Amino acid sequence: MNSYTLTTVSRFSFALLALLASNSSDAESLKIQSPSQNESVSYNCSQSTCSAWIDRHSDRLFFFKNLPINAVTARWISSDIAQVSFSCGSPCSVSFFYKESKGISKDIHDILAISIPNECALIPTDDGIATIYLFDKNQDRTLWHARYNDRKFDFNTQSATPFSTIKAKFNADNTLELNYQNSNNSLISRKIKNPCIIK
Repeated sequence: MNSYTLTTVSRFSFALLALLASNSSDAESLKIQSPSQNESVSYNCSQSTCSAWIDRHSDRLFFFKNLPINAVTARWISSDIAQVSFSCGSPCSVSFFYKESKGISKDIHDILAISIPNECALIPTDDGIATIYLFDKNQDRTLWHARYNDRKFDFNTQSATPFSTIKAKFNADNTLELNYQNSNNSLISRKIKNPCIIK
């Protein structure tokens, strides 16, 4: 074999390896077994679409199929609740949840905090922030609600997306902790008692 043939073969081999590497990086798949080992959450993304689902026993339950997105995150947030999320552009995000006894939730947008024991999330609304149940079929029922124009909170509404300036977390004592800048740009910390219980 002469040097020209060796060079040609080497170039072809390099091109083939590069093509294989680029094709493998275009697709991403992940399967995460539940802590109980009875079911798993999986997703598969091509260059332009993603699908995500739950495998349990002989069933496959889809969160979504061939959605025009290119990245997904999936995890078990408790021993029996899975979360699948994707970005729809900063600060927008979409999440779905699964629990065997409750099935797959509706899509929930822009979650600010999650209370796993109460199966409750803090989300933005058209006029403020509110808590909802993760598995509420209609998501038209808020448990707790604070409006951006509520003087008691004095949220800073100068941002186009005021919720993006609010940091929140649920505590073990069933309080919701909010940290945000008010209209005077002072840092405010406030706790809400039992925001996941219908008043």
